[in-house]
Amino acid sequence: MASFRHLSFNSDGAALRGVDLQIVKKAQQFIRTTQQLSFLPDSPVVNQGDAFWYCRGPGARWFLAIPTVLSRGGELEVSWVVRPLTEQRMRAALQFDRKACRRAFGAQDAS
Repeated sequence: MASFRHLSFNSDGAALRGVDLQIVKKAQQFIRTTQQLSFLPDSPVVNQGDAFWYCRGPGARWFLAIPTVLSRGGELEVSWVVRPLTEQRMRAALQFDRKACRRAFGAQDAS
């Protein structure tokens, strides 16, 4: 979370930071395996899988933030990819989560 807060990026010519975004939903897909793979260390990074953070920015702006976690010598290094989303794509991503939809678009979408 600390690396997200310190994140800096540009969107449509505006400089934004992670602290400027409201996280409305964190979606995570886990990697499941029953065998030890020699090229993948046994670590929470491998077991975590993909994470997608849906965020509301200032004004009518929405973003998808994707963390990439690398383990280097016992320390975790997090880098972020942040992509703008159209309102239509954000609504599609949140269509089955009423609470997240309310956080992203306001109370009028509670129905």
